[in-house]
Amino acid sequence: MKPHMLAGLEIEANPVRTPVFTQIADQLRFATTFHGAMVVAGDHGTGKRFALATVLSEQELPAHQVVVPPAASPKDLVRLMYEAVHQEDDVFALRDMQDELIDTLSGVPRILVIDGADQLTGQGAEQLHYLHARPQAAWTLVLLGPPETIRAVTVSAGLRGEIIATVEVKHLSGADLHTAVGSLHPIFLLAGADLITLIDQQVCKGRLKNWARFLQAALYVQRQETAAGRDPRPFDVDFTRDVIKHMPDLTPRKRR
Repeated sequence: MKPHMLAGLEIEANPVRTPVFTQIADQLRFATTFHGAMVVAGDHGTGKRFALATVLSEQELPAHQVVVPPAASPKDLVRLMYEAVHQEDDVFALRDMQDELIDTLSGVPRILVIDGADQLTGQGAEQLHYLHARPQAAWTLVLLGPPETIRAVTVSAGLRGEIIATVEVKHLSGADLHTAVGSLHPIFLLAGADLITLIDQQVCKGRLKNWARFLQAALYVQRQETAAGRDPRPFDVDFTRDVIKHMPDLTPRKRR
């Protein structure tokens, strides 16, 4: 599980470390000490996946990611987990696969991230509990997803009892918002604090991913104007309006 920027921003944008990075690192350190289970939950675009991936890349334990498809069965989970922790997928019988997975997860301590944990069915959650609650288990389970994740995993009383740490990734606001946006790219240092607040209230809504989309559009507008031989414009309301024209409007519409 590697942190990655939006396409086109890999070089342009700076990684932004918000306070939630420290929260995730602290809770992960606690969870791995006891090979427990941990939940990282937050709305889409709040940066939870990037923050978790960054923290995982900075610690020493092997970390693996399983993306849960909708309505995944217990058999699906075993297969996906097996493939995540084994480089050579040469076991085809499900029983053999589960036995080997149990052996592997009882060996070298490691971290396994279940991405999209809100998609877990009751049986899938019980399968995770079965694998994680074994006395010899030496792995830490991280359940990643939207705010509904906590409710989804509690359909299994056993899995609920395994959770010893939680981190809620909230929308950015106040000083944290201005620090994060200013760190994302130097272009935002050209805008006043009031304009940043206005953009966030009307467009970006405290979501880092929305700010990254805004940055994509802003850099595109700048390059188009440079290619046309025009001087760089100030980062003002007019420039902001032109940038927003290049952003998708995904606001839900009421049915008539």
